[in-house]
Amino acid sequence: MDPDTPLSAGRLRPTDEKRLQRDLRVAEIVQRSMLPANQRRGNIEVFCHFRPCIEIGGDYASVYFQDEEHVVVGICDVSGHGVASALLASRVNSFVLSQAPHVQHPCQLVEALNDFVFRTFHHTGLYATFFFLFIDLKKRTIVWAGCGHPPVLHVVKKTGRIERLDSENQPIGLFENLSQTCTMLETPFLPGDRLVLYTDGVTESTAPEGSELGIDGLEGIVSESAHRSLQDFAGSIRQRVEQFRGGAQASDDELLLAIAHLEADTSRTRRRESDYSQ
Repeated sequence: MDPDTPLSAGRLRPTDEKRLQRDLRVAEIVQRSMLPANQRRGNIEVFCHFRPCIEIGGDYASVYFQDEEHVVVGICDVSGHGVASALLASRVNSFVLSQAPHVQHPCQLVEALNDFVFRTFHHTGLYATFFFLFIDLKKRTIVWAGCGHPPVLHVVKKTGRIERLDSENQPIGLFENLSQTCTMLETPFLPGDRLVLYTDGVTESTAPEGSELGIDGLEGIVSESAHRSLQDFAGSIRQRVEQFRGGAQASDDELLLAIAHLEADTSRTRRRESDYSQ
């Protein structure tokens, strides 16, 4: 390699390293701007927390209100870390949002997304786990299709139990055709219920002695925090996961998305978006 090139002996020149760090900081700001806003709209409240293990990462989430009674939600985790994963995750996110206004059921979007990712990115070796759900407040139901993604935790207020909404489909981009095998499931989603969507960086958090939090550990944290307001609920989960790690740096990207179906008397009290903090 020519010693006058920016990369010499595997190292960046100081000026190029500063430029790279600046670009990564800007990329992080751009990536965060594309995540769902912490908000309350109608009878739905949303709180999102994202922490990449480096400046940018391959986790993304989307929340789109078709109207006051129909909401589509997606979360993905692209294999790997860094720039390549972040770019593909961004592309998945933009594809989901482009389809969100007219999607009628989860498999409609999942099949189209898999076809797009396989055709466009299969040669890169990248793939993504994905979970997509359709909230119908009029019917008080959730219909979902999960693709290799960790189960969504459904906090059922009526029973006080936590139900796992499992993935029944293969990850996005691994195989060419999902149209013959895509599976959707449905469950009630009543006022007072909550959903916790997350990527595996949360459940794979490791304690100093080497034990892993796991889905059972996360479920226990969710159960203990379920009585709190949604903002405090999500903040408590984040804090407890950090405590479990003993303050150590996360080894994977972490994305947490909490969604509440507000009860009628609560939804009348609206808060500005600025009232919510990351």
